[in-house]
Parts: sequence; C-alpha cells; structure tokens
Amino acid sequence: MERNTCYLNLSVAEAARTVSELVERAGLSSRMVDCHELRQGENLCGMVLLFEKYFLRMGSRLTLTAVLDNLEGRTRLYWTVTGGAGMLRQSGDSKTAAEEYSEALREKLAGRGFFLSSANSINWGRVLPQIVYYISAYCDLLREGRIQKGERINVCVPTGNFGNILAAYYAREMGVPIGRLICASNSNNVLTDFLCTGVYDRNRTFYNTMSPSMDILISSNLERLLFSLSNHDDAEARGYMEELARSGRYEVSPAIKGRLEKLFAAGFCDDAQTQKVIGRMWQEHRYLIDPHTAVAFDVLDQYRRDTGDTTPTLVVSTASPFKFCDSVLGALGVSELAAGTAILDQLSQQTGVPVPAPLAALKDKTVRFGRSVTKEHMVDQVLEMLR
Repeated sequence: MERNTCYLNLSVAEAARTVSELVERAGLSSRMVDCHELRQGENLCGMVLLFEKYFLRMGSRLTLTAVLDNLEGRTRLYWTVTGGAGMLRQSGDSKTAAEEYSEALREKLAGRGFFLSSANSINWGRVLPQIVYYISAYCDLLREGRIQKGERINVCVPTGNFGNILAAYYAREMGVPIGRLICASNSNNVLTDFLCTGVYDRNRTFYNTMSPSMDILISSNLERLLFSLSNHDDAEARGYMEELARSGRYEVSPAIKGRLEKLFAAGFCDDAQTQKVIGRMWQEHRYLIDPHTAVAFDVLDQYRRDTGDTTPTLVVSTASPFKFCDSVLGALGVSELAAGTAILDQLSQQTGVPVPAPLAALKDKTVRFGRSVTKEHMVDQVLEMLR
C-alpha cells in the first residue's frame, strides 16, 4: 500500500477537479467509481474520491482513495493506493509502479539467464505457423477432389483471442482463395457484436463456459487486424487500443467497418446449444467433437440459414474432445463420470474412439507439479522455481 500527503493552494472543489484530471492523464482505464462530500452548512470542507485503474496487459486492478479537507485552513490531500501504485503521478513521470515492478522482474530473471514469453496467440510465433493450416487444408481439399483449383472456400473458426482466424485472414491476403471468414463465439460474444456493428465493447458480463479458450473479453489480435485494415496506420490502430483501455470500448471508422462487413461474418452459441451440437454430430455422423468445434458448427449452420451461402466451408477443429471429456460425455447423456485420467477411457469406451496417444500416456506418468499458489504469490513462486 502506498500512502502520501500533500498540501495544495486550491479550494477543495478545485483540488478535486485537479486530482481527477491527473488520474485521467495518468492513463488508461482510470475512472472515478465513487465520490462523497462533507459540508458545513453551504461550505464544502471535504471530499472523498475513489478511483480504479485496470492494467490491460497485466490483467490487474488497483484502487486510489483520495481524501481532501481544509480543516487546517488550507487544503490537504491524503491518498492511498492499494493493489499497486503509481496512478497519481507528476506530469512527465509516465511509468506506473506496476510497470516499473514488471521491468525489475524482467531484469532479475535476465540476470539468471531466463526470459519469460507467452505461448498463446498474442505471440506472433503462434500465429505464424497457423497460417499454414489454411494452405494445407486447401491443398487437401484439392487433392481429394472436393473443390477445383482456384475455387473459393469459406472458413469458420471458433475463436476468442482472434488469433486462429487472423491466421486465416493472412492466408487469404497471401492468395489462398478464401471467401468469408466466419467468426464463431460462445456466450462471451464480444467479437460477434464487434464484427456486426463495428463497436468493440468489453463492458459486459463474463461467462465461464465449456469452451474456455473462447472465454475472453479482450481479443489481443484485433489490434493486428485493425492495423492491416487501416492501411497500416499505426496511429489509428493505437488510438483504438488506447480508447479500449480507457473506456472499455471503441468504434472503428466507417472505412474499416465496411471492410469488416465484406470479409467477415459472425455468430455465437451458448453452452446448451453446444451440448446439443456435440450430441447431434455423434448421433448423425459418428463424429466426435469438442465444445469449441461444436460452437463453430452451430455458427456455420446459423450463417447458412441466414444467407443461403452454400460455399464449401472449412470448419477449424481447434481441440481434441478428449481434453473436455466431462463436457463431451455430458452431451452424450452420461451423468456419472470417472475420476482423474480414467475419464479418458470412459469416453473412449462410450464412443469407440481411441484416446490420443499423448493423453493415454498420462496414466503412466508421475505427477511432476502439484503445488498451487494464489495469484498474489505467483511472482514469488516463479522466482523460486527459476533460481
């Protein structure tokens, strides 16, 4: 917790306005969430201001409480910051305490010979090889005689962070004959709304679903798409991201909205419908799919009903059903589930589909990691492990 006190040559009301302006300038997504006034008759003699700030990249939140009074004949400002520090800064001091702490952690790990990176699709090293999926899939369709050379296909991708479908977009830009890019979301349908309206708004209810890879309200790869659709105008793309961090929403220009409408279609599917699709695909086709793939199939059905577009479509299956045995077995009508890795065999016995070898091998593996820590102690744990 950070505590500070200072005196200002301003009235309480003027000081409150100044504090609010400083907090807004201090950056992204700082906002006042509460305000109380103390009066003696008509005179404003004190105020309590409560601000919150959300760090987009770090996924953390801090709270600033500012107390103003003129009980000593001059205005005193007393403030505390919990959850981090640095919301209230002097002009020119751009780094927050959280950012400084992050840099110090990187330096400490570098001194030990380590560099931490992310393996999800915020990392270009993840998106790049995914482009190959679409080139390879198109070649497979040609080889199997399902399409003719140069014939367009549509692509339907279940996505939350917009990485896999961004790879499809890049493949299209590189010359793969892809028509519509169909974005499939679960109940966290922020991408569906964005692609349909041009307004991205993360200020909504967050749902924990049976397709957890799509349980995302801030899709980091959209920044890359917006950079491309704005003709590589980095200032425009950066402006959208800054507005998202500041207010939780942004609206793209009419030009970008027009390009989105030509390229993309979108829909979403809730958990109840996801289960129905898993069950139907097994009953009708004896094809076992995971919840993410089920979302994509349902959104494709919606798209075809709404548009009448019968273009051959590649549905991207992004996970094995054996990673989600409980959800898949539930969709198949099984209520009593085996514990631990035995659930893998249960799904295999129920369907006759063999367990993928890497997952089947888990049964004979020794448990290597059994420790769990709270979020607050994650950094300490990392430093202990990477000595």
